[in-house]
Amino acid sequence: MPDLTFNIVGDPRIGRRSLANNFSEKELQTFFSDPNRDLYTSITKQVGFEQVNFKIVLESTAYINTSSKKYIERKANVYILAYDCTEYISFRNLESWMEVVNKNKSSNTFVLVGTHADKEGKAVDTQEAKQFAESLKIPFYEINTRDTKDVEEVFFNSALAIIEQQTLEKGVKPIKFNVNNKMAKDEKLALSDLLLEQQFPPPHRLHSRRAL
Repeated sequence: MPDLTFNIVGDPRIGRRSLANNFSEKELQTFFSDPNRDLYTSITKQVGFEQVNFKIVLESTAYINTSSKKYIERKANVYILAYDCTEYISFRNLESWMEVVNKNKSSNTFVLVGTHADKEGKAVDTQEAKQFAESLKIPFYEINTRDTKDVEEVFFNSALAIIEQQTLEKGVKPIKFNVNNKMAKDEKLALSDLLLEQQFPPPHRLHSRRAL
């Protein structure tokens, strides 16, 4: 069972807690004896063929901004760069947040997420945010943090990308899933044929095995 850690970074009051609570379906907790009041939550969910244990971390922005270290302490598989669609300054500060994250290590996986996309008074143009994501070659989403479908799309697609990369590194061709977390019809048939062949190999395959 893969264990994947997501660290949601960004300015205060951009909906980080709502994003995490909606996906995990429970309240955030503080790390044991944590003076910085970092928060976390975890949940296991089905992603494709995998049961994935999601751990979601929210580091204290107050501590990061006042600390002389100014870095993200807790490492993650995916860093969600979050901003509020109605607060342009939260979008402008994303590059600073990336610098803070990259002090932890040089190569990180990022996802750009605009929260509160359902609210009036939008201040961040979708096209501008999309161009920013394209310049970084990272996925981009605008979501309502209280909409479970929106939130799951961010986490599930990110998890699938990580699992696919890990599978490729093992030299195995991964099975592709679409946005709705389902295999394409032809891939289902191909997998079904493969499983049947493994259980009931054709006669010529049996003969060749015996010859060995």
